[in-house]
Amino acid sequence: MKLLEGKVALITGAARGIGKSIALKFAQEGANIAFTDLNRDENMEATEKELEALGVKAKGYASNAADFAQTEEVVGKVKEDFGRIDVLVNNAGITKDGLMMRMTEAQWDAVIAVNLKSAFNFIHAVLPIMM
Repeated sequence: MKLLEGKVALITGAARGIGKSIALKFAQEGANIAFTDLNRDENMEATEKELEALGVKAKGYASNAADFAQTEEVVGKVKEDFGRIDVLVNNAGITKDGLMMRMTEAQWDAVIAVNLKSAFNFIHAVLPIMM
């Protein structure tokens, strides 16, 4: 038996990279996968196809995880499309590597918004569904 069969996992920032790897592993364990990324592009579409090839339902959603209203909206769409959300993986994140003295305030704010605020946004939106 697959460990996550019949469950729905929502994974942020999963069109590529670490998030995609997490989504593929969850799908191998039988979870249906809803995932987000900033844009709907060829990466998102390719990830959907890879996940579906594992025999699960999969759908990508374009969403800015740092935006509270967009997060509420996308979580509502996931609930509507999948009927439930059992697992949330807050994976969305960015880096603005460089020396601190060269980093702008806008770059810092973007890192904090995506790496920290997005986790709050998704937890806040998903919690009522999970309860």
